Amino acid sequence: MRPGAGSGTIIGGPGIPVGPNSIIDPRRPVSRLSMIQPKQNSINPPLFPVGSNIVFEWVFDNATLVFPPGNLTIEVALTANPKMVWPVANVSGTATSTSWSTGSAAPSLFMGFYTLSIYDTKIGKQGVAASGHLMPYSDLQFGMYIPEQYVPRTGAFCNNCKDGTNGATSAFSLRTSQVLQSVIMGLSIFIAIWGLAL
Repeated sequence: MRPGAGSGTIIGGPGIPVGPNSIIDPRRPVSRLSMIQPKQNSINPPLFPVGSNIVFEWVFDNATLVFPPGNLTIEVALTANPKMVWPVANVSGTATSTSWSTGSAAPSLFMGFYTLSIYDTKIGKQGVAASGHLMPYSDLQFGMYIPEQYVPRTGAFCNNCKDGTNGATSAFSLRTSQVLQSVIMGLSIFIAIWGLAL
Protein backbone atom coordinates (compact mmCIF):
# COMPACT_ATOMS: atom_id res chain seq x y z
CA MET A 1 0.00 0.00 0.00
CA ARG A 2 1.03 3.60 -0.56
CA PRO A 3 1.57 6.04 2.31
CA GLY A 4 -1.39 8.33 2.86
CA ALA A 5 -3.91 5.82 1.51
CA GLY A 6 -5.43 5.30 4.95
CA SER A 7 -2.99 2.57 5.88
CA GLY A 8 -0.50 4.66 7.87
CA THR A 9 3.16 5.44 7.29
CA ILE A 10 5.43 2.85 5.75
CA ILE A 11 8.60 2.80 7.84
CA GLY A 12 11.61 2.40 5.62
CA GLY A 13 14.44 3.91 7.63
CA PRO A 14 15.54 4.80 11.16
CA GLY A 15 14.35 7.98 12.81
CA ILE A 16 10.81 7.84 11.39
CA PRO A 17 8.16 8.08 14.15
CA VAL A 18 6.18 4.91 14.72
CA GLY A 19 2.43 5.48 14.91
CA PRO A 20 -0.48 3.15 15.71
CA ASN A 21 -1.10 2.55 12.01
CA SER A 22 2.54 2.34 10.96
CA ILE A 23 3.59 -0.42 8.60
CA ILE A 24 7.12 -1.76 8.67
CA ASP A 25 8.85 -2.16 5.35
CA PRO A 26 9.28 -5.96 5.05
CA ARG A 27 12.59 -5.40 3.28
CA ARG A 28 14.12 -3.93 6.44
CA PRO A 29 16.35 -6.35 8.41
CA VAL A 30 15.64 -7.70 11.86
CA SER A 31 17.67 -6.12 14.63
CA ARG A 32 20.42 -7.78 16.66
CA LEU A 33 22.16 -7.03 19.91
CA SER A 34 25.89 -7.32 20.57
CA MET A 35 27.60 -8.40 23.79
CA ILE A 36 30.03 -6.00 25.46
CA GLN A 37 30.92 -8.28 28.34
CA PRO A 38 31.79 -11.03 28.62
CA LYS A 39 33.33 -10.76 25.19
CA GLN A 40 32.38 -13.51 22.80
CA ASN A 41 35.30 -15.83 22.03
CA SER A 42 34.66 -19.18 20.35
CA ILE A 43 38.31 -20.28 20.70
CA ASN A 44 38.86 -19.36 24.34
CA PRO A 45 35.43 -18.89 25.97
CA PRO A 46 35.46 -16.87 29.20
CA LEU A 47 35.57 -18.94 32.41
CA PHE A 48 33.84 -18.17 35.72
CA PRO A 49 33.87 -19.96 39.07
CA VAL A 50 30.56 -21.28 40.36
CA GLY A 51 29.47 -18.94 43.14
CA SER A 52 30.63 -15.73 41.46
CA ASN A 53 28.55 -12.85 40.13
CA ILE A 54 28.61 -12.62 36.34
CA VAL A 55 27.75 -9.30 34.72
CA PHE A 56 26.22 -9.48 31.25
CA GLU A 57 26.25 -6.24 29.26
CA TRP A 58 25.03 -5.63 25.72
CA VAL A 59 24.12 -2.92 23.21
CA PHE A 60 21.27 -2.63 20.71
CA ASP A 61 21.60 -1.74 17.05
CA ASN A 62 19.43 1.36 17.11
CA ALA A 63 19.74 1.76 13.35
CA THR A 64 17.62 -1.37 12.81
CA LEU A 65 15.59 -1.62 16.03
CA VAL A 66 12.31 0.09 15.13
CA PHE A 67 10.13 -1.77 17.64
CA PRO A 68 12.04 -2.16 20.95
CA PRO A 69 10.94 -5.12 23.10
CA GLY A 70 8.72 -4.46 26.10
CA ASN A 71 10.64 -6.94 28.23
CA LEU A 72 13.74 -9.08 27.85
CA THR A 73 14.21 -12.58 29.22
CA ILE A 74 17.78 -13.62 30.05
CA GLU A 75 18.70 -17.24 30.76
CA VAL A 76 21.56 -19.69 30.45
CA ALA A 77 21.44 -23.29 29.30
CA LEU A 78 23.93 -26.12 29.33
CA THR A 79 25.40 -26.07 25.84
CA ALA A 80 25.49 -29.84 25.52
CA ASN A 81 21.93 -30.21 26.85
CA PRO A 82 19.82 -27.09 26.07
CA LYS A 83 16.90 -28.50 28.06
CA MET A 84 18.83 -27.73 31.26
CA VAL A 85 18.04 -24.04 31.74
CA TRP A 86 18.74 -21.58 34.55
CA PRO A 87 16.80 -18.27 34.63
CA VAL A 88 18.94 -15.16 35.06
CA ALA A 89 16.53 -12.21 34.91
CA ASN A 90 13.49 -10.64 33.31
CA VAL A 91 14.18 -6.96 32.69
CA SER A 92 12.82 -3.95 30.85
CA GLY A 93 13.27 -3.94 27.10
CA THR A 94 15.49 -0.88 27.42
CA ALA A 95 17.91 -2.53 29.88
CA THR A 96 21.46 -3.08 28.66
CA SER A 97 22.91 -5.13 31.52
CA THR A 98 22.11 -7.57 34.28
CA SER A 99 23.98 -9.50 36.95
CA TRP A 100 23.68 -13.21 37.68
CA SER A 101 24.53 -14.47 41.15
CA THR A 102 25.58 -18.03 40.40
CA GLY A 103 25.81 -18.75 44.12
CA SER A 104 22.03 -19.05 44.34
CA ALA A 105 22.08 -21.63 41.54
CA ALA A 106 25.28 -23.32 42.76
CA PRO A 107 23.70 -26.60 43.93
CA SER A 108 22.57 -27.39 40.38
CA LEU A 109 25.52 -25.95 38.45
CA PHE A 110 28.56 -28.00 37.51
CA MET A 111 31.66 -27.73 35.35
CA GLY A 112 30.98 -27.31 31.66
CA PHE A 113 30.04 -24.84 28.95
CA TYR A 114 26.86 -22.77 29.07
CA THR A 115 25.06 -20.65 26.45
CA LEU A 116 23.54 -17.25 27.22
CA SER A 117 20.18 -16.37 25.67
CA ILE A 118 18.57 -12.91 25.56
CA TYR A 119 15.24 -12.51 23.81
CA ASP A 120 12.08 -10.45 23.54
CA THR A 121 9.74 -12.07 26.07
CA LYS A 122 6.78 -11.60 23.72
CA ILE A 123 8.54 -13.27 20.76
CA GLY A 124 10.14 -16.08 22.75
CA LYS A 125 13.47 -17.88 22.63
CA GLN A 126 12.62 -19.80 19.46
CA GLY A 127 10.46 -17.09 17.96
CA VAL A 128 11.04 -15.49 14.56
CA ALA A 129 11.51 -11.73 14.72
CA ALA A 130 9.84 -9.60 12.05
CA SER A 131 11.52 -6.67 10.32
CA GLY A 132 12.52 -3.99 12.80
CA HIS A 133 12.14 -6.28 15.83
CA LEU A 134 14.87 -7.76 18.03
CA MET A 135 16.15 -11.17 16.98
CA PRO A 136 16.70 -13.69 19.82
CA TYR A 137 20.37 -13.80 20.87
CA SER A 138 22.23 -16.98 21.83
CA ASP A 139 25.79 -16.56 20.56
CA LEU A 140 27.74 -16.27 23.82
CA GLN A 141 29.24 -19.42 25.32
CA PHE A 142 31.15 -19.41 28.59
CA GLY A 143 32.60 -22.03 30.91
CA MET A 144 31.97 -22.58 34.60
CA TYR A 145 34.14 -24.47 37.05
CA ILE A 146 33.96 -25.42 40.70
CA PRO A 147 36.84 -23.73 42.53
CA GLU A 148 39.01 -25.85 44.82
CA GLN A 149 38.59 -25.47 48.54
CA TYR A 150 41.16 -23.40 50.40
CA VAL A 151 43.72 -25.50 52.29
CA PRO A 152 45.45 -23.70 55.19
CA ARG A 153 49.20 -23.67 54.69
CA THR A 154 51.63 -24.47 57.48
CA GLY A 155 55.39 -24.30 57.76
CA ALA A 156 55.79 -27.84 59.01
CA PHE A 157 57.54 -29.00 55.82
CA CYS A 158 59.08 -25.71 54.73
CA ASN A 159 62.76 -25.08 55.45
CA ASN A 160 63.07 -21.82 53.48
CA CYS A 161 59.66 -20.24 54.04
CA LYS A 162 60.04 -17.05 56.10
CA ASP A 163 56.31 -16.37 56.25
CA GLY A 164 55.40 -19.75 57.67
CA THR A 165 53.87 -21.05 54.45
CA ASN A 166 54.21 -24.58 53.25
CA GLY A 167 56.12 -24.66 49.97
CA ALA A 168 54.84 -28.15 49.19
CA THR A 169 51.22 -27.06 49.71
CA SER A 170 51.74 -23.96 47.54
CA ALA A 171 53.15 -26.05 44.71
CA PHE A 172 50.29 -28.51 45.12
CA SER A 173 47.70 -25.70 44.89
CA LEU A 174 49.30 -24.39 41.70
CA ARG A 175 49.35 -27.84 40.10
CA THR A 176 45.73 -28.40 41.21
CA SER A 177 44.64 -25.17 39.49
CA GLN A 178 46.41 -26.18 36.28
CA VAL A 179 44.86 -29.64 36.39
CA LEU A 180 41.45 -28.11 37.09
CA GLN A 181 41.64 -25.98 33.94
CA SER A 182 42.60 -29.04 31.91
CA VAL A 183 39.71 -31.01 33.40
CA ILE A 184 37.26 -28.23 32.51
CA MET A 185 38.37 -28.16 28.90
CA GLY A 186 38.35 -31.95 28.62
CA LEU A 187 34.94 -32.25 30.26
CA SER A 188 33.51 -29.54 28.03
CA ILE A 189 34.77 -31.27 24.90
CA PHE A 190 33.29 -34.55 26.13
CA ILE A 191 29.93 -32.90 26.89
CA ALA A 192 29.90 -31.23 23.48
CA ILE A 193 30.60 -34.53 21.70
CA TRP A 194 28.05 -36.30 23.85
CA GLY A 195 25.46 -33.63 23.03
CA LEU A 196 26.06 -34.00 19.28
CA ALA A 197 25.67 -37.76 19.53
CA LEU A 198 22.21 -37.46 21.09
